[in-house]
Parts: sequence; C-alpha cells; structure tokens
Amino acid sequence: MRSAGRTTGVVVQDLDRVGAARVIDAVLEVYAQALMPSPYNKSLAEVQMFASLFENHVERDGFRLTVARADGGVVGFAYGYASRPGGWWRDRVAEALGTNLSMEWLEDAFEFTELAVRPRYEGRGIGGALHDALLERVEARTAMLSTLQEETRGLRLYERKGWRTLLENVWFGGTPAPYRIMGLRLR
Repeated sequence: MRSAGRTTGVVVQDLDRVGAARVIDAVLEVYAQALMPSPYNKSLAEVQMFASLFENHVERDGFRLTVARADGGVVGFAYGYASRPGGWWRDRVAEALGTNLSMEWLEDAFEFTELAVRPRYEGRGIGGALHDALLERVEARTAMLSTLQEETRGLRLYERKGWRTLLENVWFGGTPAPYRIMGLRLR
C-alpha cells in the first residue's frame, strides 16, 4: 500500500483477482457515482452491464486492479489487462487504426480499461495516483484507452500524463457520443 501523493488520508493499493472479488460492490458504486452524471451520462442498464464486464475482465491475462481507499471505503479505482486479439474493444480499435498503427500500438499493449473516482473526492490527485499505480509495473510496450471525445477531467488527466490522441470521433456500437482513442508509450 502507498499514500496517494498529495492526498492526505488516501491509500492506493493493488489487488489481485481475489481482492477484486471482495471489492466489486464498492467498485460498482464508484463507477455509478462517477459515470452516471454528465458528461458521461451512463444509464442504470449500462452500470449493470459494467458489473458483468468487470467480472469477465478480472479473468483476462495481465489483469490489474488498483483501488484508492479513504474514510473507510473505496473512493476510486483503475483497472486494465493485457490486450489480446479477439477482444471486442481491441478488435474495433484495431480496425479503426488500420494495419500500421495497430502494429505500432496494439502489438504489445495494456488496455487501460477504466478509471473512476467518487465525485466528492475529485480534484485531490486520486485519479493521477491510481493512473500511475496501475501502470507502474506493467511490462507492455504501450497502453491504450478510449475516452469521450469531449473535454472531461479524465481527458485532461490523460493528456497531463503523456497520453496522445491517435484517433478522434470513433463511434462504438450503441454509444450516444464519439470517443477518442489514446496511446501511451510505456517503454
């Protein structure tokens, strides 16, 4: 466990699959609180779908979960896993990127799948601490993510951390807004 930088009273820790199972309810609460309000506007059905996806993602190669704890509970989380062909997100991103960019960015990549912080804890450096802790020991050459196309706190965090936009205005099936695909060189 480690302290979350400038955030007093917040501890960031990595959890394995067993630990992830223990905090799934808290992770879902954080997800709902962070992503149901604007600009993300996730519906209750999408939150429920995330619960199912998370349980599936825990089983993926290279799964990593980092949580931030404060005031007796989980106040934020970030997770991801090794990017492999055949994954729904990866295959759509590979198609959108084209052959050359896919080889450059997806050949040895970590999928930075989600980062969320309870709204009342935003602005305290927790998102940045979660980001850094999640990627700290990832051995992949690159990391990839998708985030809303529009300006958000998340986008500003990723840009501060060195992520670069590879594609804009990418529509994933059933999404009401476009996304941007971002990449980060890890080594």
